[in-house]
Amino acid sequence: MRYRNMTQVTEISGTGLLRTALILTILILLAACGRSAETDGTSAVDAPAVASSNYLKVTHDDYGLLTPNFYYSTDNAVFWSIQASVADSVYDQDYRCIIRIDVPKTQDGMPQLAGKTFVLGEDSGYETFPGVFSVFNGQVSVYKKVEQGTISFASGPDTSYPVAVEFDVTMTDYDSPLNPKPHYRIAGEFSIALGSFGPAEPMPAEVYPARGKETYDGSCASCHALGTYDVAAESGPDLALRGGELPMVYDAAEAHHRAVRIIDKESMAALRIFVNAW
Repeated sequence: MRYRNMTQVTEISGTGLLRTALILTILILLAACGRSAETDGTSAVDAPAVASSNYLKVTHDDYGLLTPNFYYSTDNAVFWSIQASVADSVYDQDYRCIIRIDVPKTQDGMPQLAGKTFVLGEDSGYETFPGVFSVFNGQVSVYKKVEQGTISFASGPDTSYPVAVEFDVTMTDYDSPLNPKPHYRIAGEFSIALGSFGPAEPMPAEVYPARGKETYDGSCASCHALGTYDVAAESGPDLALRGGELPMVYDAAEAHHRAVRIIDKESMAALRIFVNAW
């Protein structure tokens, strides 16, 4: 299921989110996402693993994110970044980035972030975030764009360690065949010691809930396909990366669903995460 994360970011025309200079900078720096610290020239390879302060706590998830098990931070002369990922180690070439925050440095060094709340998108009430908030959820390249929301730094790389971030953002899924494109709210807390890396503590038992796989195999596979996990479909659409579009429950009253019922909300939540993994 894992694959190499040669990350690319493409600007969606008309979003107005990324300044031209910032796009060029981030396109260069994101090319390193998923590579080892040794190959991207960062300081992390010499830094200790500080797993006790490295965590991502998701408090609201309309989409269905995988659970990261490894955290990594880059800090060099050009930019800094923090990443929550699925990986075996910092050298794992099949590194799968879940959430990533990047901020380019200026000629004066690190922008001042600590104690500030920034806006993503248009909001006159806050200063515009000088970086990029990306949701890859393990995919190589996505058209899922974080276009609105806020990001607050309780502590930042400019003053103290670890970096402590709270975010509440809205992601637009331009990969979806639906029109208008669906929006998903994602909120949580992210903390990592800058320039460090290490596994999550405690280590999550699973990247996606086993119940999600069981629910798909038992209730969905007879009609649907699911990316490379299940390539055969009888009549239903491929559900890969479409977890956010699934309802809270499936009731038998839905005639087009062949009376398949999934009325347990926890099973549906697990199913959303599982189908987004493929």
